[in-house]
Amino acid sequence: MILVTGGTGLVGQEILRHLADAGVPMTALVRSAEGETLVRGLGAEAARGVVEDAATWQQPFTGLSGIVHAAAIVAEPVSWDRFEAVNVQGTRFAADTALEHGVPLVHISSVAVYGRRAADDEPYSITEEYHRGRIEERDYYARSKRLAEQAVFDRAAHGLQVCALRPCVVYGPGDRLLLPSLLRLARRGWLPKIGSGTVPMALVHATSVAQAALAAIRSGRGWGRAFNVTGDAPVTANDLFQAVQTVVERPVRTVPVPAGPALVLARAAEFGLRIAGPRRYPGSLQGAVRFLRGGDPYNADAAREVLGWRPTVNHRTALVEAFQAIAAREAA
Repeated sequence: MILVTGGTGLVGQEILRHLADAGVPMTALVRSAEGETLVRGLGAEAARGVVEDAATWQQPFTGLSGIVHAAAIVAEPVSWDRFEAVNVQGTRFAADTALEHGVPLVHISSVAVYGRRAADDEPYSITEEYHRGRIEERDYYARSKRLAEQAVFDRAAHGLQVCALRPCVVYGPGDRLLLPSLLRLARRGWLPKIGSGTVPMALVHATSVAQAALAAIRSGRGWGRAFNVTGDAPVTANDLFQAVQTVVERPVRTVPVPAGPALVLARAAEFGLRIAGPRRYPGSLQGAVRFLRGGDPYNADAAREVLGWRPTVNHRTALVEAFQAIAAREAA
């Protein structure tokens, strides 16, 4: 039995679908009755609990054969204490449980561990051995993901079989961050076009991340190391804009925005958010600008060569399907 945390999230739902398709018995850790209903609909058993609570991990989890840890706070405007509790302490509990049961752990990490300025590097130049850059104190998400990775690899020294998967920006039908934001802007009749719109972005489909998790479990060849899970297929800002236009019933124009001034404005906006909410995560608006500008510096060759990761997503149809699913959800 595989235990999956974050099974109600964007990536977690896809992991459950892929495990179910592969006939793998699974249990998903959920916080609510609504979560129980959702994961059971995906073919999983449900276990109630929260990743940051030690008591949750004292459940017997009979027949446990592995853990896929996908639970995390990503962009919520909450305090560092909350990020540390869920993203770091929750990961420690998952790793300790895997070590206690003698089973492997697949940890869903993030390319944010490299530092936000890594996005300025040359295309496909950043491998897993990249020298990590500075992370700002208020970048709670990146800080917490780096600390979470340190926690799992510290336990690897004590015998834990673990690999960390580092996706870039993730999208899919369950997206509640990137695509919904673009859809809201498109409904107002405009979208910001930073740069040419023709440069491939650091974007990956949730299905591709799930395929990497399943590949790690099946291959058993990646323990003790991290893998970038990025660049499943090239996607540009123009591709995003074309896809969102299919679900918006009005003309949408793109507004050219130079990258330099956009980064300055994003930095100023983050500063204002820090003043308005000094203990809350202001998000990474500069990261959003770098993302929309395009440029995918992450190299995922190791995932393909070691894990046998073979992403199958067709972004041309997947983007439209994701926007359609989000529009339907918002209309319900």
